Amino acid sequence: DSDIALGQPLTAAGPPDLTVRRVDAEGPFGDDEPGGERIAQLALGERRFYTGTDNGAHYVLRIHGICDFLVDRSLSTIECRAQPSAEAELLSLLVRGGLLAFVLGLRGACVLHASVVETDGGSVAFVGGSGQGKSTLAALTCRDGARFVSDDLLRLDEEVRPSWVGCSSELRLRPAAAPMAEGEPWEARQTMDERVALRPPRSVGAVGLLGAVVVPAPTRESTELTVTRIEPLAATFALSAFPRLMWELPAVLATQFAGVARLADAVPLYRASVPWGPPFAAGLGADLLSAVLQS
Repeated sequence: DSDIALGQPLTAAGPPDLTVRRVDAEGPFGDDEPGGERIAQLALGERRFYTGTDNGAHYVLRIHGICDFLVDRSLSTIECRAQPSAEAELLSLLVRGGLLAFVLGLRGACVLHASVVETDGGSVAFVGGSGQGKSTLAALTCRDGARFVSDDLLRLDEEVRPSWVGCSSELRLRPAAAPMAEGEPWEARQTMDERVALRPPRSVGAVGLLGAVVVPAPTRESTELTVTRIEPLAATFALSAFPRLMWELPAVLATQFAGVARLADAVPLYRASVPWGPPFAAGLGADLLSAVLQS
């Protein structure tokens, strides 16, 4: 239940398990860390992008320069203390990405930086860092008939063979990749960060078994799609490199590692060398899905 718009609303199905409220507040939202024990952080040199702390009264996720998310100890109520100038669309993006990963991690879920699509033959997750082609491959496969599940965040359940849990409302593409959706009957809009947000046909489920995981390796040096299976031990360490949030809290790190170990042991992981566009070859998405789901 959020007063920050989060995409397409769902039909009410009982009381919410998470409530988010925005209040305008004056910083500090600079590079200083919020008080308490640091439990998560992404920094590049001297610049901090986000910092998570536990101050004993609340968990705090500071998005430096923009806002603080104060999370109560029950992990059910969140106050977004944002700069008055912070745009609602930016806050929505932060809630759907970093904040959800923060709360889910504290609740004991394994969360990866990934986009997911679903086919009748199984679901496929594209896992990688920012700019590695996850969303682009999700859009390519949806163009070839897959159903959209999620973008940017993959939550795993706790089963021995993990499934994805939960769906996103939009798939966000960088401008260079957006032309692939031209001619598709998908709802589209420009975002504040100059991306294109698409709404391809979506999965109708809330959970789905993963059939394969792909680490994209875009290339402009080859016109041939190649996929290489990674053996489970190496797959565990490869997947460990792509958490949705950079945790420092030992309990969460242990949960993350256990989750990727289960995933690597039960679901095949592939590194895919993908001829990159634009333009992208016709049928490339379908070829990739066929290669990883039928190998």
